[in-house]
Order: sequence, then C-alpha cells, then structure tokens
Amino acid sequence: MNTKKNIAILIGDISESAGTERAVTNLSNILQNSGKYQVVIISHYSENGNTCYYPLNSDVIIEHLEMQNKGLFDRLKKSKLLLRKIEELCKRYQIEILIGTTHGYNIQLSKLVGNVKKIGCEHINYDSAPLYSRVLRKLTYPKLDAVVCLTQKDSEKYRFVGNNKVFVIPNSLSFAVESPAKLENKKIIAVGRLTKQKGWDYLVAAASKIKESLPDWHIDIFGCGEEEENLLMQIKNNHTDDYVSIRSPTPDIKKEMLDSSIMVETSRWEGFPMVLLEAQACGLPLVGFDCPEGPADIIRNGECGYLVPVGNIGKFADCVVKIASDLQLRKKMGQSSFELAKRFSSENIGSKWFELFDSLLESK
Repeated sequence: MNTKKNIAILIGDISESAGTERAVTNLSNILQNSGKYQVVIISHYSENGNTCYYPLNSDVIIEHLEMQNKGLFDRLKKSKLLLRKIEELCKRYQIEILIGTTHGYNIQLSKLVGNVKKIGCEHINYDSAPLYSRVLRKLTYPKLDAVVCLTQKDSEKYRFVGNNKVFVIPNSLSFAVESPAKLENKKIIAVGRLTKQKGWDYLVAAASKIKESLPDWHIDIFGCGEEEENLLMQIKNNHTDDYVSIRSPTPDIKKEMLDSSIMVETSRWEGFPMVLLEAQACGLPLVGFDCPEGPADIIRNGECGYLVPVGNIGKFADCVVKIASDLQLRKKMGQSSFELAKRFSSENIGSKWFELFDSLLESK
C-alpha cells in the first residue's frame, strides 16, 4: 500500500540554472529521498524534453506546461489557463500540498479552491518585489495555509498573514563535501546571473584595486545574463581583462569552488544566496555585501569572512586583499566556513519542512 504524501512544487522553468531552480531541486531531492513523499514539479514555461539543470532524483515527476508568454500582459491573460492546468494536475496526482516559488505564483495559488494545502515560498526579499505585488500579497497571502521565508528578518514583513502561518526555513546545501578546499590557488570565484541585482559592476570596479595588491591572483565570474556586454566593456576600460574572466555557468560548480581560495558576492539585494551556502560547504572564506536579505545569515563577520556595506568598493577590496595576503587567516576562516555550513544540511533543513507538512496535514 502506497502511504506516500503527494506534494507539488510550482516553478517558472526547472531547466534554468539560477538559485531558485537549485533550491527547488534540492528540496525535491530531500523530500523524494526521505521515502515519505512523491514530488511533482510543475514547470510553467519549459517544454517536454527539457531536463532539470541540476541533478534530480529520477523518481521526481516533472510536468512541463509549455506556457511561454510574451510579457506581463500575456501572462496575466493566461492566468486562468494556468490555474486550470494546476487544478487538473492536482486532481490527477492527488496532490495534498502545493508549494509556490515566487510572489507571482503564490498570489495565483491563493485563488485555488479545494482541500489542497497551499504554501507560498519566498525566494527573494520582501521589498524587492514590485509595488503591485506587495499590494496583492496583502490581499491574497492570508488565504494561503502557510508562507515560508528564508530569513527571520524578512519574515517580519509578513505579519499581515498571521504569526501562526509564517515560517522561516532557509535553503539547504546542494551537496556534501568530504574535504574542504586547500585554499592555495590564487583564485577568487564569483557565481550568479549577470544582472543588475548581482552587482558585478561593483566587483569589476573593485578588481582594479585588488589587482594592485594581488597582481598574481585572478577573478572568475561564472554566469550569463543581460549585463554581460556591459561588464565586458567595463573590464576592458578598467584594464582588468587579464585579471577578471566571465565564464559560462557550470553544473559542477563544486569543482570550481574547491579549486578556488575566496568566494565573493556583491549583490544589491538577495533572498538567500545559494552560492554562498555552496562556497561555505567547500570551506571558502567569504566576502560579501550586507544586502537585504540573506548574506548576514550565512557570513559571520570576522569569523568565516567579512560583511561589507553595499557599494563600499574600497572596503570590499581591502577585505579581499586581507584574506588573500594571509594564508593562516584564510585557512582559519575556511575551516570556520566548513563547520558553519553544517547548519544548512539536508537533514536539518528537511526536518523543518517535514514538521511544517505534518502540521498542515493534521489540520485537514
């Protein structure tokens, strides 16, 4: 007799390589591997034949809705069709819990009727959503059964939902690392989409100062996106094209991190940056902007790296140089990172999700 609970996760495109896709893949693996749940990923835009970018348990079911749109207006026009497709899949798979992954999907899920328990999961900080979404959240989120935030600080913005319905569950580690990075290679790594949000223009600006003190080091940025041409031009104009490289995303980022000695992050805003967790698991010292929200929950300032005020390029460069110039400090911070990462193990994070699911299903 099959006693597994059926859970669905709604996402934009599971074949993409960004942080939300990584977090959803990790959560799906945790749930499926537990033996307690059957996971169905509902992928809004992807097409049949597309595959998950990150390693995914083969027993996880993926439903590709193939609903491409031509902008916000077209998406709104198709919103009823999306809801109908979700309802059909919930009936087909007898879904008991349905999880949304962005404010847009969470707002949509609030319109669903029936016995399915609806969880709105946030992957960005509250204030980075557009104004219209913030207004709609207040109208629709109280209709959800639970809202999951990535940080305690961000969860405080959701008091309008009701304290008993807001939960804090960080993202989990993507992989386990037996032996941390040796931290002997003169390589600085950065990972993320090439967008304004990620603030790589700050990193490229800081690279000039870092190069002056560390001419034999190198910075690798792994990512792609609409800002690539602008960044390449900035790198060239700053005369750091021999020092900063933009490299294509890789599904084996662990290998690149283990081959590096410092991880840097320069985001203007975040939700809960997966790449910082992954770098921490690899035992890398971290230097990041103290942007809202997330980095401060991962980086313990002065212990496993440094937190720097957003946009303070001079201080950021100084912190990178300080770590790079002192192997003993680098190894001390790297070991601290490696130990601190255990807070976000799949076992620890999985138990929080299991508790939430149990409480929701008991109230049916």
